[in-house]
Amino acid sequence: LGIDQNDRVDLPPPPETFPAETGDPARVELLSEERQGDMLRRVVRIYTNQDMYISSAFPNQNFGRLSTLNLGYQRGGQNAMRMLIRYDISSIPRNATINRATYGILQQSVNPFPDNSMSFRGFLMTVPWSETNDTWATVNNRGGQSFPLGNIPANPNTWVQGDATGAVNAWVRGNQPNNGLLILGDETSSAGRWRIFLSRESGSVPFIDVDFSTQCDTLPPVTSFNPL
Repeated sequence: LGIDQNDRVDLPPPPETFPAETGDPARVELLSEERQGDMLRRVVRIYTNQDMYISSAFPNQNFGRLSTLNLGYQRGGQNAMRMLIRYDISSIPRNATINRATYGILQQSVNPFPDNSMSFRGFLMTVPWSETNDTWATVNNRGGQSFPLGNIPANPNTWVQGDATGAVNAWVRGNQPNNGLLILGDETSSAGRWRIFLSRESGSVPFIDVDFSTQCDTLPPVTSFNPL
């Protein structure tokens, strides 16, 4: 989609408003915008405003300010490791139609290497959380509805991308509060497979690209005059 300044339409915010978002302020980039009849289609990139991982071997330790996010099972180390990620979607109108949402996260390393691809799932978090305070003991198993996120390739230094439309739809429509995702990988202890991703504290911030459409007001203005 290309951005044509002549077709740009700035709409007022919808009457429905989102509750206050938690975490740092949203970082949003407009990737494209296009007028399609009485619809306005936009694609925005929303960077995570909270991310962390938790470890079953260290249930009371916080890992929220590191530049990395661990996922899987490290034998003799941190054992099961799960990631939590949250995106501030308050810039998306509640009346928007979500055409597609795609996540992106940079995988730094694969352990052991070489390895096969690893499937992983995201669970909608049912409670708010803080990347600077929470731990395995406070937020683990607080996920609700789940979505498959695809397969993580076994290539280090690779951007992993996949579909996140179901989760974004649930947040935008208000079916679920936006508390982000709890993400699980392969936790088979005998396999000892785990991955390292880069967090928002690094130079390569996880993101979601959201393609959405909103209805434009195509009715002509109505004017009236009342004599004195």
